[in-house]
Amino acid sequence: IIIITRDNYTTVIIFATIFVVFTIMKAIDRHYNRVSKQLNVEDYAESRVLPSRVHAIVLVSKLHKPSMRAIAYARATNPSSIEILTVAVDDNESEKLYDQWENSGLKIPLTFVHSPFREITGPLIRYVRSMRKSSPSDLVVIFIPEYLVPHWWENILHNKTARNLKTRLLFIPGVVLSIVPWRIDDVEDRYVNIKSRVDAPEDVILENKNRDN
Repeated sequence: IIIITRDNYTTVIIFATIFVVFTIMKAIDRHYNRVSKQLNVEDYAESRVLPSRVHAIVLVSKLHKPSMRAIAYARATNPSSIEILTVAVDDNESEKLYDQWENSGLKIPLTFVHSPFREITGPLIRYVRSMRKSSPSDLVVIFIPEYLVPHWWENILHNKTARNLKTRLLFIPGVVLSIVPWRIDDVEDRYVNIKSRVDAPEDVILENKNRDN
């Protein structure tokens, strides 16, 4: 018969806590060692090799100002190829987008990925995976317009699809995401006002006074 007193119970709790903490620390150490080995560059010559080609994909639902900015950024990177990509979940919206594309004068192909079940994320992921499968040595850069809103709670109303896409696309090898922000309402104005209220360093003030004199 083992009689556990209060002192023995406290001792058991202490040793159990030490064992749990030790186990957790060892697991963390193994994790860091595994990550360090994966990040270590074994052959710098091989790491310097550029992709065969770079494909730029701009995800849009309509050609509004955020989409046009993302297209401009994608063009500025001078990729090997570029396309505007959308998921066709509504025939009327697809026709409107096609009309906008024709009126825009953009010399960039517009690709419709059809989704009979009105799903957006799945068809896009499959399209990107098929592109990677056909050209494994190529790099795919995906440009996603994203709204910056002045209040945190407004994020619930915007960017839901973009967040889901980012989470899924980040795990596809050979795919790079480029988030193109578009500021809504007074986000940019508030930032500028805050910056303008910051006191300038003394040396800058002195320099300005010397210039005035």
